Amino acid sequence: MKRLLALIVVLLISTLLFSKGELIHETQHFRIIYSENTKSIANNIIEIAEEEYDRLKVFFGEDPNFNIPIYVDEEIKQFNAYLSTYPSNHILYYSAWVFPSIFNGSDTVRYILRHELTHTFCNTMKGLSAKITTLFGDSYNFPFYLHFLDFITEGIAVYTESMDGKGRLNDPVYKAPLIQAKLENKKINYLDAAGSRDSYPVGTLSYLFGGAFLEWVSDKYGEEKLSAFIVDISKNLISFPQNAYSKHFSSRLYDDWKAFLADIDVPQDILEPRIKDSSKYYSDMVASNNEVFAIDSYSSEIIKIDSNKAKTLFSYPYDSYSKIDTKDDKFLISYTSSELCYTALYNNKGKELKRFNGYYEGHFINDDIALIKYDDGYTYLDIVGKDTINLGYSVLVNNLFSYNDKLGFLFEDQEGQAIAIVDDAIKLYRVPKQIKIDTINSNNDILSFSYAKEGELVKYGEIDINNKKLYLSDTNINGGIYNPVRVNDEIFYISKFFSASAVSYISIEDISLKEEYELIEETYLTADKKEVLIDKKSYNPILSIQKGQILPFAGTSSEILNYSGYGITWISSDPTEKLNFAISSGFEQNSKRLFLTLNASYNNVKASFFINEKRSLSELTYTKEFFFKSSLNKLKLQDTLSFATPSNKLSNSFYISYKDLHFKGRSRYDYSGYNIYLNLYNLSPIVGTIVYIPGIFPTEVNLSYSVKSKYVSLTTTTHLLTFEVQKSLYPLPLYITVIDLKGGVSSYIYKSNIINSYSLNLSLTLAPTIGRITKAYSKLEFIATYGTKWNFSFNFSYYY
Repeated sequence: MKRLLALIVVLLISTLLFSKGELIHETQHFRIIYSENTKSIANNIIEIAEEEYDRLKVFFGEDPNFNIPIYVDEEIKQFNAYLSTYPSNHILYYSAWVFPSIFNGSDTVRYILRHELTHTFCNTMKGLSAKITTLFGDSYNFPFYLHFLDFITEGIAVYTESMDGKGRLNDPVYKAPLIQAKLENKKINYLDAAGSRDSYPVGTLSYLFGGAFLEWVSDKYGEEKLSAFIVDISKNLISFPQNAYSKHFSSRLYDDWKAFLADIDVPQDILEPRIKDSSKYYSDMVASNNEVFAIDSYSSEIIKIDSNKAKTLFSYPYDSYSKIDTKDDKFLISYTSSELCYTALYNNKGKELKRFNGYYEGHFINDDIALIKYDDGYTYLDIVGKDTINLGYSVLVNNLFSYNDKLGFLFEDQEGQAIAIVDDAIKLYRVPKQIKIDTINSNNDILSFSYAKEGELVKYGEIDINNKKLYLSDTNINGGIYNPVRVNDEIFYISKFFSASAVSYISIEDISLKEEYELIEETYLTADKKEVLIDKKSYNPILSIQKGQILPFAGTSSEILNYSGYGITWISSDPTEKLNFAISSGFEQNSKRLFLTLNASYNNVKASFFINEKRSLSELTYTKEFFFKSSLNKLKLQDTLSFATPSNKLSNSFYISYKDLHFKGRSRYDYSGYNIYLNLYNLSPIVGTIVYIPGIFPTEVNLSYSVKSKYVSLTTTTHLLTFEVQKSLYPLPLYITVIDLKGGVSSYIYKSNIINSYSLNLSLTLAPTIGRITKAYSKLEFIATYGTKWNFSFNFSYYY
């Protein structure tokens, strides 16, 4: 026990000494945790949190009277938030760049907070089960887990974020896929929207269809009935959504869902697109000197679009949300993920020439490079080597372009959208509020843009800045018109179908620019960053741990030992999710010996202790990952020091690996690249590499060699068939994502002996569509292996 205490003391003292020194501010219902680098957003949250609490208290007619922490995290490189109920309720807020689809002219901090607080209200309403399960912490609201199908969970949060005329349900571009699904006759039932779609278009079903359906319900039956329905399934253990829906609305959920889909209006006289290439998942397009280039952010390729074909110029080393610009055979490509955000300069052979860290979009302007970054709620425009302009707090700036040798961009604040031109001052040309511009491009000073109105597909428009005119086309094209660029008399654009995209084109003569609007000019006044004054109280992660969960099983998982059995486990963490504790005690499954495990971790350091009547194990592990070009390109270091009794053996295991993968996009397993690793256990090395071979049949080859034992292990695994299902098995409460058939050959070579084995694995990845359990991906596998004889087995597993 002394060894355990020493380990935990060393762990906590060393890591807390090197922590970033977060601060905390408390209100009636919230504890806002932040740092000096996130204090502007933290101050924004402090100002509005209680207002949003009261807003939802009125909407639901319930006062859960919770007190939860909100942590503003600067390490995640995207701007959003999530509610975590494990092991206790807390909200993590990311303070990096703003994603356009969640902005919509809103106070983004406010509406993201309202979205997450809606989840919190639903999870903390004081029904009978919530009162009983207080013994387990503050997050075991059984109805929330049993009843909230994912389209209800996300749908009601999207609905509340949109109650004030902002939010995603008031964004016609965001809602255009509803029309596209109806146009393609996609028969999406409510279990499809409750499912776990994990391929293109990821994440649209539960948020988009759920929010739009609950908006339809509110319009038909009234908002009071909608909120009463949500409260009922939040509080009452026996109020399952289908029965509760019938009780509150005197109609079946299945029937109303069909009526909702039937009420989606599809425009008349829709043209079919002239598709130039549909082999990629195109995400952005740009023109330079009448040459058109597109980007496939799935396969990470730059494609040149000419009159006859789409030609891949080069691959760049990452896959995620990407923007592109080009000039004189140079390319600016922007990358954003949860780990990294930067814009890189490439030549036309795919060689990286320079990188600008922290910038989510770049553009060539004359002989300069303009870049946009987002920091603690403020947006900055940098002209490299020259000026830095603070464009203000809580504004969205994207779609950089050139016009008459001046820099322009799409600007959005709480007043709406505007076209901005940077001259001696920044001129704004306000866009009519009834339209929503999605993207804007320039080529030879022709400004082309895509836009949508309520209930319409995404269409084409042009802007004449000199005459302050905006022209709209009323031509509807299947797949919409996204990211358009005009080259002479042709318009190239991206068609976005329900589960695919393509590069298409149309003649300007076939586009009728009938509607005309005046642009209202104003001068935009930039301002310095405001000084934020908050009562500065030091945050102590140990003292912040107030509640945990008691789980009805016992077990431990460390780098060396994995145990499970019958017993109980108490687990807790601080709201930053950096400091974690777990205590577990019970009886081992096989030996029935009584055991006790204790775990503590902070950031990269973890201490574990295990003891039963026969032995004990103390373990201290340090893990660190370094990301380079993408989240698939990283260096991992790990060192584990352990001490075991009764052998009194001190051991050390050091592991280092370097991974560089590139997703090719033809299937979910289609990667190229490698992973090399070295494992030193008590200075006995094992070296190995995994090579990923892309293609129609993606293959992984794993080769390792033990220096001390002098054996070679070679395993080859090939994905023979991968089929994206992405469909519910209605009326069964199951949602299937993918079916995968893979075959493998393993060879173990020692001296002159070779032992081969063969395997065939058929896996079915599915998710139960029962309340929040839909968040668990389940995998059912049929496994056949052959060594000296055939063996058959089934394996069922699930993960969150």
